[in-house]
Amino acid sequence: MKDHDQQRLKELESELKQENKALEKRLREAEHQLSMYKKFVEIAERELNIEIRKKSGAKQFKK
Repeated sequence: MKDHDQQRLKELESELKQENKALEKRLREAEHQLSMYKKFVEIAERELNIEIRKKSGAKQFKK
């Protein structure tokens, strides 16, 4: 490979590593947000004594 090609390859690898780190951070944040949402729903169901989450296979209301 030419020096120019090797330099470009290193630049691309660096860009991919940075993008990967950014995506991993976004994933951690999304997982944390989902965890907080689930906890919020759990507390709301318990405190308000209502069902927020639908049971799987529940029938939908038809008009």
